Amino acid sequence: MTIYRKSIVGQGIATILTAGLVVGCVTTGNSSTAKKEELSNNSQSKQSESGELLQNPQFKKGEESWWVSGGQLAVKNGEACVNITQPGSNNWDVILGQGGLGLENGQSYQVNFTARSSVETKFKALIQHDGAPYTGYFNEDISVGPTAKTYSFNFTQKEPSDAKTGFQFQLGAQKKADICFSDVSLKGKSFKKEVIIPTVHVNQIGYFPKAEKIATIKSDSKEPLAWQIKDANGKIILTGMTTVFGLNKSSGESVHKADFSKLTTPSKEIVLVVNGEASHPFRIADDIYTELKYDALAYFYQNRSGIEIKPEYVQRADLARPAGHPNETVTCFNKTDAKGNKWPGCDFELNVSGGWYDAGDHGRYVVNSGISVWTLLNLYERSLWIKDAKVPFADGTQTIPETNNNVNDLLDEVRWNVEFMMAMQVPNGKKVTVPEGDQSANLNQLKLTEIDASGLAFHKVADEKSTACHYHHIKIQWIVLFFIQRHLQH
Repeated sequence: MTIYRKSIVGQGIATILTAGLVVGCVTTGNSSTAKKEELSNNSQSKQSESGELLQNPQFKKGEESWWVSGGQLAVKNGEACVNITQPGSNNWDVILGQGGLGLENGQSYQVNFTARSSVETKFKALIQHDGAPYTGYFNEDISVGPTAKTYSFNFTQKEPSDAKTGFQFQLGAQKKADICFSDVSLKGKSFKKEVIIPTVHVNQIGYFPKAEKIATIKSDSKEPLAWQIKDANGKIILTGMTTVFGLNKSSGESVHKADFSKLTTPSKEIVLVVNGEASHPFRIADDIYTELKYDALAYFYQNRSGIEIKPEYVQRADLARPAGHPNETVTCFNKTDAKGNKWPGCDFELNVSGGWYDAGDHGRYVVNSGISVWTLLNLYERSLWIKDAKVPFADGTQTIPETNNNVNDLLDEVRWNVEFMMAMQVPNGKKVTVPEGDQSANLNQLKLTEIDASGLAFHKVADEKSTACHYHHIKIQWIVLFFIQRHLQH
């Protein structure tokens, strides 16, 4: 069962951060100059001398390199059509887009595309920074109808060079329609931020004094190379020769290996130098992973809903943020869903403030967070029954508001989500409408049945529309839990 927020937050949602991530798709406008031409379907647009920046611009490879949200995408005969049945209330509620682009300051760019629609409607064509604060570099309002037209625009990038930009057709907040695109093009000089990667690769965190210490060196040399370990003052403390490994199939690089396991003395700010190239500084110590479990548990605090994340409890000032959804009173979904099913809602409300946000959006889930709760509690309980095991996260060891309250800090953090889970329970005597049994083969015509749901729990609370832009939804909690358990004893 799902409950949805009674009031859906609009553009203001972009100011709310989740674990250091800003979510929302707010466009800040067009900061570049643009010249517009509207051509007939048979006209030829002027070709730029610079290269094509878009991948698969003619849709010859189907949907490859493009993403869509809020609609259904179908590609046929070089034309990509987005079926829009739920236009939403924001332009970004329906998007066809592509990321991975780069614009250079002072350079000129040309945008071309052909578009048609099943009905007379409008949309936005834009290029913006692909992430907060979504700075706009190109933004044009387009009117489109059943007759296909080719549109051409020229603009100059006046903002600083940006290696992380995205091209989008924002199709939301308009009519239900099928909007089709072909011959999409963005031409100009591509900007790529140069990243200098050392050829000498080490564990940047460090190595245990008595553990094996292996470094990888990118080199085409067929002969071993001399290496040196230097301390913070540049003094050579160990030397040796690399071993030629050859082709690393995973990276496609020819590499050498350097084994400096003989170095067992605790050290800080040391580097490995091979053939004149130095590694990142690293250290040798017994406590290289000691702080990792605390950083991992800190994720849960930073991902809390319903509470201000204060600077004194986070590692960096930019991780602090106002409270998200501080007083969350919700009811059952009572509208038509994306598949056309009409949900009747229910006659009660729940205050479900608190809990942990799931990932990059503002959804909170009983199942996902419940697994995290169990894992953390199991970590605590395990220490009570294993001989000589140290109880993890004793009171006062974690930087959270509840610290020094005579309760284990791990239990303090878990309680924040347990109370949310309890708040998601259906009150005694209340009824809700649900699809009973396996109806996955008929999602467009669900059979809904009213049941007495006393004591059952809703599985999530979320906005009607996602408050995040297109992203790969990673279950971060699983990654965090792995690190907490793996390195607990270090």
